[in-house]
Amino acid sequence: MLFYDKFIFGKDEFIIGNDKLKLLWIVSNLKKHLHMNLKYCLLGLLLFNLLFFVENKDVSAQDNYQDVLALNIPDSVTYSVEDLAGYIDRKINKDENKVRVLFVWIVNNISYDIENVYSLDNNDQTSSSNTLLKRKGICDGYASLFHDALSLLNIESHIVTGYTKIKRRISSAPHSWCVVKLDSNWSVYDPTWGAGNINETNFSRQVNMNYYKMRPHKAIATHMPFDPLWQLLEYPITSVEFRHSKKGKKNAENYFNVSDSLKLYSQQSNIERLKNTRRRIIQNIVVDYMTFVHVKDIENNMVQWQYNNVVSKYNDALLFYKEGIYTYNQFIDFRNKLFKPDKGDEYLIEMMNSMKTSFQSSLECLKKIENADHSTLRLMHHLDKSIKAAMENVKIQDIFLKKVLSTPKNYRKSLFYKKM
Repeated sequence: MLFYDKFIFGKDEFIIGNDKLKLLWIVSNLKKHLHMNLKYCLLGLLLFNLLFFVENKDVSAQDNYQDVLALNIPDSVTYSVEDLAGYIDRKINKDENKVRVLFVWIVNNISYDIENVYSLDNNDQTSSSNTLLKRKGICDGYASLFHDALSLLNIESHIVTGYTKIKRRISSAPHSWCVVKLDSNWSVYDPTWGAGNINETNFSRQVNMNYYKMRPHKAIATHMPFDPLWQLLEYPITSVEFRHSKKGKKNAENYFNVSDSLKLYSQQSNIERLKNTRRRIIQNIVVDYMTFVHVKDIENNMVQWQYNNVVSKYNDALLFYKEGIYTYNQFIDFRNKLFKPDKGDEYLIEMMNSMKTSFQSSLECLKKIENADHSTLRLMHHLDKSIKAAMENVKIQDIFLKKVLSTPKNYRKSLFYKKM
């Protein structure tokens, strides 16, 4: 767990983390304090060398500098994902550094929500806003917060679901983490595991940066995505191989073009993604209940998507029809007033074209609807009849309008009266 100390250097005083962060603070502020006397300079160099050998040599001074920034983000900008991402974006230039600052802030400030780990109201518990407000969340909350903030920073990321393994023991519950693309390279990030551990019924914050920017071939030792695509490996492993800590077979049959597959994924619609995700999971062999349930969830999402798609297209068709009827009624009202006050021929032509376009668009929306249920089919049939009836009326008005437009204005008035 990180504890915070006051670290005094010259006349300045900052609240920063433990010794690892003190090292960076000194390095980043040496230029600022060049005017100090030799005594302070020697003290700074002494502490620098001491901490260099004490701390993890894999952590660069630049990374430590980002960590200091993360730990000193003003509390006032950390209660909405927009404010948090906006602050990071204003203070930092490089995307890689933005990702690190965000990760470090999350693992140091968000606790694991043990009380709601089995909550049925998952949408609320896993939202970024709820996670920030409560300062705690389950794995989906950590991943959503990380992903949503990165999206606002225009950094490509995806939330991955799967299961994990610790000391050869497979987890009994699914888990969520993220993959992030930086400089054309993909890495794995798990802010939940990076934040700490669960000891029986308590969360213990033990920041672990080993789960920051994991290479795919390293991450697969502990993190198994349900969808093989997110292994990000040219030779993905099966569920059985993951359970037995075996590597994927490197042969032509097992080769997977990761870059092309990810490019195709980015171009697919939601339903195409669902269909292909389901296909890949089944091809990779379903051997456990968690994966079986995940496949069923995907299938349910596909059914729900299909229903929502039908409803959306029907509503679009209905909206276009209503717009056409509204314009038609305006036209008839204007005709009954002998097209007075005069708004010009172009106005009349525009009204007519608007009616035609609305009704035609309504028909096209109906034609795009597939696999509708019986109740929706009845509604579609009724709407189709109404549209075609309206279009017949429009044709009558169109004939009249053409006659009006071809007649000199001084003689048009007589066209509005029936001849006896």
